[in-house]
Amino acid sequence: MGAAALAEAKKAVDKKLRTDPTGYGEPLGPPLLGLHKLKSSKIRVVYRIEDPVREVWVLMIRSRKTIWKRGQGTIVERLASARRLWSGTEAAAKKNAVTKGTRDA
Repeated sequence: MGAAALAEAKKAVDKKLRTDPTGYGEPLGPPLLGLHKLKSSKIRVVYRIEDPVREVWVLMIRSRKTIWKRGQGTIVERLASARRLWSGTEAAAKKNAVTKGTRDA
């Protein structure tokens, strides 16, 4: 993907996903159920909306010609990796909160 296409995708993410990720994106079906896609000219952005915290995880940005043929497995792997990372971060935050609360008492 060229620099111009990447800049276009970044602009779309900044403008659209920051304001209304469900309104601008479209839900995907199996095997990518639970994910959304954002169309921007010849670029596709695949992302997940984490509702409890209203975060948007961008999993892949690629040209529309190649994202579905070669990217599905990678998208699923990236989602699993992001979930593991989030779980570890969340667990660490809870542990720190408990530890801090114990020290403050």
